[in-house]
Amino acid sequence: NAGVIKLVLAHYPPKTIMNIPGFWDQQVVEFGGGQSVSSQEEKTIYSLNQIENGYLRSVFRDEKIIFALSKGSRGSPRLRQEAYTGPHLEGQLYLATREFANDQTKNQIEVGKKKIILSRLFKWYGGDFLINWGDFPEENRWDPQEMAVLSFFAHYLEDPQKVQFLKEGTYK
Repeated sequence: NAGVIKLVLAHYPPKTIMNIPGFWDQQVVEFGGGQSVSSQEEKTIYSLNQIENGYLRSVFRDEKIIFALSKGSRGSPRLRQEAYTGPHLEGQLYLATREFANDQTKNQIEVGKKKIILSRLFKWYGGDFLINWGDFPEENRWDPQEMAVLSFFAHYLEDPQKVQFLKEGTYK
C-alpha cells in the first residue's frame, strides 16, 4: 500500500493510475540494506506486481489479502489508516474483507431484482478462491470459480436476507 502511495505521489496528480506507464512494474519498494555491524544485507527493490503476485498471494495463499491491498483506484479496497502487523494481521484481514464485501458501492445485491453485481476484483482474482472455498456440489449452474467466489462472498455478508438469496441461486 505504501508503494501505491509512493508511485501516485511521484506522478501527482494522475487522472488515473492507468495513465502512469508501467505503474505495477516499476521498482518502488525497498527491502534490506540493513546497516548493522553483524549484517550487511543487500538492498533489493521490488515492483508492486512482484510483491503482490510473486510473494503475498503465491506464498500465503489467503484470498483475504486481495481486500487489504489498495489498487489506487475507486474500485479498490479502502486504504486503512493503520499498518498491517503480525499480531493483528488475521483480524485486520478479516475486517478489511468484511468491509469490502458489504460495501454497496463495490458490490450490489438486489434481492427484489434477482441481480448481483460484484467488484471486478472477484473476477480478476477468482482462481484464488478455489483453494479454500471450492464449489457447491449440488449446484451446476455456475462454474467452480464462480461458485467459490459466491461461497466466499456469502461468508462475509452481514445481511442474512442477502446470504439466503445467494444460497438460493435465483439470480443473474
